[in-house]
Amino acid sequence: MTAQIDRKTLDKIRKLMNLAKDGGATEGEASVAMEKAREIMATNNLSMAQLEASGKSGGEGSNRLRSGLKGKALYKYQQSIMSTIADTNFCAVLVDSERRGNRHIDTGYTIIGREANVAAVANMFDYLNASLERIVTPHLESNSQRLSRWAVSFKEGAAQRLAERLRDRHQEKLAEQSAGARAQREAQATSSGSGALVVVMEDFAQAEADANLEHRMGWEPGEAAQRRAECEARRAEYKRQEEERRANLTEEDREAEDAAKARDHAKWERKWESAFKRRWANKNQNAYFAGRREADEIGIDDQVSKTAQAALK
Repeated sequence: MTAQIDRKTLDKIRKLMNLAKDGGATEGEASVAMEKAREIMATNNLSMAQLEASGKSGGEGSNRLRSGLKGKALYKYQQSIMSTIADTNFCAVLVDSERRGNRHIDTGYTIIGREANVAAVANMFDYLNASLERIVTPHLESNSQRLSRWAVSFKEGAAQRLAERLRDRHQEKLAEQSAGARAQREAQATSSGSGALVVVMEDFAQAEADANLEHRMGWEPGEAAQRRAECEARRAEYKRQEEERRANLTEEDREAEDAAKARDHAKWERKWESAFKRRWANKNQNAYFAGRREADEIGIDDQVSKTAQAALK
């Protein structure tokens, strides 16, 4: 089993993220630093899950908390990046806002999760925002253009692509680990050999989501799962009653109902398409897709400087 996370490891993650944010670091160095930090957190979460499943404490960094983070919440692309980072590090996030005159302004975030994961989320969020600013800079004639329509559209496209890559990678890793863990459980069940603890990370992800919700709402442990089960039972009962009701209708009445639902759905689609077109009209589409392309090209360079190598040790 891997070692529990400690302050030294948390400091290493911060050091890696600082390297990634450093304007003097190459894209390759920043990517290596980010990937290394993600590996550390993935390993640590598995370790915490194994320890707690065996009845032990998850160790330093495993306490659950809620932490505030000010700034970088004004734009939707920033909120999207934060939401993705939180989800892929087993945290929940709320957007904080305050009233200024007649408007509510988004001012920051509340992150809920294990201490180690919350620290990783804050640092990775800083890194990705710095990365967006770094890749848009060569396209700007001056710093005053950083908040221009073109620059914001570029960062929206880049942020969406980065979020897609983060989620795809996270789901791939979860599925890969979970498939292996379930296969190992089945192998153990058919033998009288090792009874070693096997944790399925997909189950851990659901348990973390439940625990974060309970922490946020002040619920008792297990209440989130209970409420989810009750909600699923209500949906199943509603579906059963609806099927029974439909079975008692004449064919003509069922067709009339279906036609009404189809009209309502078509109306909703028209409304959604109209809103989508309005959003697109406010973007510079060339900049948006340029941002997506450049975000997709950010990769890991095999050539890492001595500075980066020292941070990764």
